[in-house]
Amino acid sequence: MRSTFESSRDGFVATVTVASVVLLGAFGGLLLIVGLTRPAPLGVRIVSSGSGIMCLGILVGTWLFCPRRFCLTAHEIVVERPAGDVAIALASVRGVELLDPRFSVTWRTFGSGGLFGVFGTFFSGTLGTLQVYGRRSRGGVLLRTDGDNVVLRPDDPEAFVREVSAALGRGAGRAPANPRA
Repeated sequence: MRSTFESSRDGFVATVTVASVVLLGAFGGLLLIVGLTRPAPLGVRIVSSGSGIMCLGILVGTWLFCPRRFCLTAHEIVVERPAGDVAIALASVRGVELLDPRFSVTWRTFGSGGLFGVFGTFFSGTLGTLQVYGRRSRGGVLLRTDGDNVVLRPDDPEAFVREVSAALGRGAGRAPANPRA
């Protein structure tokens, strides 16, 4: 058994991504070019080049950890990312719930809040600390696991809940969670 669920960018994530790539890319590229080509004291060139590399590094690093899709296998849910996948063992999942489509996390503690997606560690007043993976800014599926609460944001959250519920042997008849973050 293997099911794949895509995660596409919504309008918010697409806007933040385009704006960030343009601004960080242009600013980082300009700083790098200035630092490498303009005659200036060595310290100024190092700071300029280093700042340019940091801007471009933010873009590359964020892209590497952005979730692309979710795969459900017989034993785990896999979050596929360019820099390495994240596996959530089905044996650790204690519940799966459809989140209200308006649900969005409140506080980002470490992660991306829109550049290439919304992923990382977040805090919600109603759900506590969450690991979030997706390229959408709202809604999703809440997995209650032995460790963390995990929010996944596939394009078709209803189908994802049905498949995970069936894999857990619990059926798909769960009431949707309606937290207000």
